Amino acid sequence: MTRFLQAILLSMFAALPAGASGSFGLHPQDGPHVDVRIAITDDQVTLSLTMNLVFLDELIPQRREQADLIDPPESSQTIAALLEYFASEQPLLVDGEIVEPRIEALYIDDPSPELMPLFPRTGMRGLRKIRFELIYPLSSPPDRVQFTWNSYPMSELTGGPLVIKAELTAEGILDIVEFTEQERGYTWHRTGQDIQSRMLQVPEPVVQQEDSSLLSTISIIVMAVGAIVLIAMLVSGRPAEALATLILMVILVPLFYLVGRPGNTPPTKEEARTIFDSLHANVYRSFDYVDESDIYDALSLSVDDELLEQMYATIFRGLIMQEEGGAVSRVTRLTPLNFDLENVGMLSRPTGPGLPEREALGFNVLYTWQVEGTVTHWGHSHSRTNNYTARYGVIATEQGWRISQMQPLEQDRVDDDPEFTLDEDIEL
Repeated sequence: MTRFLQAILLSMFAALPAGASGSFGLHPQDGPHVDVRIAITDDQVTLSLTMNLVFLDELIPQRREQADLIDPPESSQTIAALLEYFASEQPLLVDGEIVEPRIEALYIDDPSPELMPLFPRTGMRGLRKIRFELIYPLSSPPDRVQFTWNSYPMSELTGGPLVIKAELTAEGILDIVEFTEQERGYTWHRTGQDIQSRMLQVPEPVVQQEDSSLLSTISIIVMAVGAIVLIAMLVSGRPAEALATLILMVILVPLFYLVGRPGNTPPTKEEARTIFDSLHANVYRSFDYVDESDIYDALSLSVDDELLEQMYATIFRGLIMQEEGGAVSRVTRLTPLNFDLENVGMLSRPTGPGLPEREALGFNVLYTWQVEGTVTHWGHSHSRTNNYTARYGVIATEQGWRISQMQPLEQDRVDDDPEFTLDEDIEL
């Protein structure tokens, strides 16, 4: 690290107020820190932990030859102490039974001494980190997993006990779990929900069961009469007149099909808003999933096929927090701000390259909404709130209502702006 860059980092660190959340990306700060990741699968529960030596010494006080270093011969006693602690002090219960862990992938880093000025109080103990995984093997898929966290060192940022925020991945979904000195336990329950059942219900397009228009009635009569006349002309040997009658019927049959067939009823403004709010919330719910294939499967329930890739890329970019090193945030609140119904009628439905355009009943919307996203790491979280405005097209398809067009217009960061009066939040 150059002296110039080191000076910049030191000045940024010194400028942080006592209650700052570390928005400059200097994580962890001087003091005890732990990063907690939990994964639940059918055959095991994995607790992935990264902590500095300050936190480790709060967790399992032990003597070392050097306070700021774990020598290789000392790692075995560290592993034994960790196993004993998590088995006795923070037991994991699966369906009511205690499961004993084993430790895998233990790693102790060797940080650069040049970063030492960023840790004036704890020094290398605050800078050096230990990483390991606790594996809890399972004999069958779990229905209930009970976690306990009992270590809450004092936080340099808040002046009180640390609040431990952990990322939990289960059933393909990423969630945030919070442990506090007052609420030390958390119980996960299997939901058994598939992707579709996790989405908000979207009203189905209303289908007209019959069409009694005059044109439809006339078409039926003309076709019946034309059939009789055609048969009579063929029997009487008048081929020219029969050909003219046939041409007339060829014209009227498609007309009858288009006019007389069942169709979708245009939604009212209130119906259109209910449809769009649900579709739009489901787009963001799709990003609760971890695997990209699951995200696409969830998006396909709200977005027309031709728009899937664009919608994925646009929302994904909007969830990236550049100030947190490009981390992808999880949406914690979605709030509609303004809904303008611009058009209801037949809309063009995008098709692939070289294919003819199609039309479908739908509506256009000018929509403004607010998104609050949160990134969790090192036991704490960072939030960001943005307002967005975009124009959307929604069409009725064979599978139901789908967003078919999107034109982003504006994006503004508004963190904690008191000027905004929000509509009712949509639960995510």
